[in-house]
Amino acid sequence: MNDCFGCMHPYPAGHWFYSLQDFTPLLENSLFYVFFFFFAGMAGVIISRITNLIKSMRHDNKPSIDNYEQIEIERYMTNEEVGRLVINFMKRTNGEPLLIVFPEYDNGDENRN
Repeated sequence: MNDCFGCMHPYPAGHWFYSLQDFTPLLENSLFYVFFFFFAGMAGVIISRITNLIKSMRHDNKPSIDNYEQIEIERYMTNEEVGRLVINFMKRTNGEPLLIVFPEYDNGDENRN
């Protein structure tokens, strides 16, 4: 493991710990600590802002049921009529959320057991 068998080196040659000795001039400089903590703080602020942005995006992608416009589709309507109805609605409302209701299958909002 060691290059010299009887030597008192605590780590083998090429061990990662020897690369830490290159940092000793930096660790003796107080300006290094100022910049290190500044950049660490800025990284924390950026990560927290990105996290808050992701959390807010998760909740905004579901519009509430109060924001929906509603159109009713009757059983006798053909696919072409339904398509025209939806396209006209989207043009008229500039792409607002749409709730399509089939009245013959709608039993109301009550929970019946």
